[in-house]
Amino acid sequence: MDEHNYSKPPPVFRSRLSFQPLIRAWKEIIRDKPGGAGKTYNWLLKEVSKHPELLEPIDDFKILEKHHLLIDQIMETVFPVPVLNEEKLFAVTEPFSYKTIFASKLFKQIIPGQNENYLRGTEETIQRNIASAKLNMAYKLIADKFYNINLSGNIKTICSKPDPEQNLNRYLETEFDTQFTDVTASGELPLLPEYLFKGGTTINDISFYQELEQLLPLDQFIFEGIVIVYIRDITEQEAFRVIGEILEGHDLFTDTRVFTRLQQEISYFLNKTGIQIGITSFFNSNNHAAFEKLDHSASIILRSLPKEEKSAMCKQLKETFKNNSSASLLIPEINENAMSNYNFLKGIARDGWASGCILPLHKQKEIIGCFEFFFKTSFAIDAFLLSKARPLIKLLENELQKKIDHLESEVNKIIKEQFTAVQSSVEWRFTEAAVQYLGKLQKGEEPKIEPIVFDNVYPLYGAIDIRNSSGERNFAVQRDMLEQLQWIKKILVNAGSYLSFPLLNEVELRVEQYINSVTNFLFTEDEQTVLSFLSGEATELLKHLQEMIPEISEEITNYFLTVDDKLHMLNSHRKKFEDSITQINNYIARFLDREQTDAQKIYPHYFERFVTDGVDFNIYIGQSITPGKKFNAVYLKNLKLWQLTALVKAAQHIHRMEKELPVALQTTQLILVHSKPISISFRTAERKFDVDGVYNVRYEVMKKRIDKVHIKNSNERLTKPGTIAIVYSHEKEAEEYLQYINYLKKQHLLTDEAERYDLEDLQG
Repeated sequence: MDEHNYSKPPPVFRSRLSFQPLIRAWKEIIRDKPGGAGKTYNWLLKEVSKHPELLEPIDDFKILEKHHLLIDQIMETVFPVPVLNEEKLFAVTEPFSYKTIFASKLFKQIIPGQNENYLRGTEETIQRNIASAKLNMAYKLIADKFYNINLSGNIKTICSKPDPEQNLNRYLETEFDTQFTDVTASGELPLLPEYLFKGGTTINDISFYQELEQLLPLDQFIFEGIVIVYIRDITEQEAFRVIGEILEGHDLFTDTRVFTRLQQEISYFLNKTGIQIGITSFFNSNNHAAFEKLDHSASIILRSLPKEEKSAMCKQLKETFKNNSSASLLIPEINENAMSNYNFLKGIARDGWASGCILPLHKQKEIIGCFEFFFKTSFAIDAFLLSKARPLIKLLENELQKKIDHLESEVNKIIKEQFTAVQSSVEWRFTEAAVQYLGKLQKGEEPKIEPIVFDNVYPLYGAIDIRNSSGERNFAVQRDMLEQLQWIKKILVNAGSYLSFPLLNEVELRVEQYINSVTNFLFTEDEQTVLSFLSGEATELLKHLQEMIPEISEEITNYFLTVDDKLHMLNSHRKKFEDSITQINNYIARFLDREQTDAQKIYPHYFERFVTDGVDFNIYIGQSITPGKKFNAVYLKNLKLWQLTALVKAAQHIHRMEKELPVALQTTQLILVHSKPISISFRTAERKFDVDGVYNVRYEVMKKRIDKVHIKNSNERLTKPGTIAIVYSHEKEAEEYLQYINYLKKQHLLTDEAERYDLEDLQG
């Protein structure tokens, strides 16, 4: 019997209604207790004996209707009077049938009709449960009667029944009592294998014995008697369990079908129809908000908003729970007053939602998201419904945290692959060190990772830098600061028309002074003064004016939604500048990574790049890095030509990008030539290679100082847009690179003649 395979026809049960098992129980009581209860059962037995048709198996249910008063008296021996008076669901049926011969008042109300299928299965799982319960019932009776094996456990199953009034399904737990059911066999029965029904076997284990239907075919047995059925409404418990299963086994953020089913089960759990649920996630990776990259189809609040509004609405939503993270936002009616207090409700109102609730989701004390449920009718939610929803919070918090952890893991994986992964060219050396470490550990020695050093490698250094990036960044900050001060001045002037407030005039005068100082030139001291004013006094004053003057409240709200919520600064121009930097850096990084695929084919080498305001990169090549392939100077020359060509192509593309950037930025290109080999070692703390040895440090110092060096006896910087600066120390190095330059000129990648300059003396 494969519990997962119910595609075959269900077994046919040969069953009949009979009172004989119950009458036998009476006779035992009469024998053991001749007085008291025995007298009652004796009298009842005599009454039943007057009607022989009740002593035989009954196929015609009209017999029961004829003797309905006597049947009620018989049932009082099954259910004591106190039980009969309780508001509970129970009935008596023919074995393996839905034909009821007796039922409680509540059973008749909920399940009208004598022969209705009260084991209604609306889902495949429930159908399997019902089929399994019937098999368990049959084989429990067979095992007990013919093999003297008493299987522990109760025969239960879960079914569902539509509730027309609530327009939802109810989960019902059905328990079967077979104490008054007998079973007979139509032929000889086989001996069962010893492994079947060992000690500790329960009813629920029957489904694992697939050979039972072959050993004991059910069509060889006849079941006679009555079955007592107890039904309990477990909608809330079962819905909660199913919700847990859905959250545990599926990704409800990406599978709409799973989310729809979750919503259905939550409506069952809350016993509320017309509900729409949503989950909003606030995701941060390494303290960087990656909010715009998330899929917000699961969020009622955000799903219909344009991308540019989502971040502001998310910010306001988090702010709502900032001071009281354990509270919930109960909204009995989404009206003008509610929308004025919570701007994020406007989109919900446009979508037709009339009432709802928002509950924060946490990881420890940090708010990681919100659980939302909304209705199309006003005042559809109250404190009682809210209290019922709270048990869901822990389940949703766990699911959201798993989602965030997975996302965090994927982000870190990408970061590791892009920036800190050990490259294949040197991986062999790390493997050797790890094997050596494990070997010492197994021998019981004190293990220590041996140094990772590569001697006699040739360094190549190149850099593409953003021209005057510090000045451009300061100019962007200056423009943002000026616009913010002008906006504040406009609000103060507007406030003055509604309120006579001497302090407004004083602050307005100071703002005018700040505007004048920022307009001319932004000194560091002035910048700090203005920043302090914007984040402190200005913020407090505007919040106060927002409460005092409703006429300007919306303008101030827009101000706070626009400025950065931590720094209280406008960042429009700075963001454009940083976006331009990012676009340039991303292109250079991707370009170099693509080109590296071909460069590694020249000769395996170590390559690393660093992204700041531009990209600089180091290459180390030599026999010690690739011991399996003989090194030759030809490989080094090829890599130098690759380096120069890559910088030329990157510079040309960035020049073409210039008009498409939010802020037009230019780059400078630089190569440092160093013909003598050096040693490098891996620094575990920094997870990078660095030069090794006192003499080799000179090369590293030169790298750090040549990017801002001037041409000798002038104020002109060596690096400038439209050129590639090649810094060398020996004439032979210049002659070598002139050959590469001539080659690239013939390839139409370089123009004009090469210019030679002496450089000013570097410090040290």
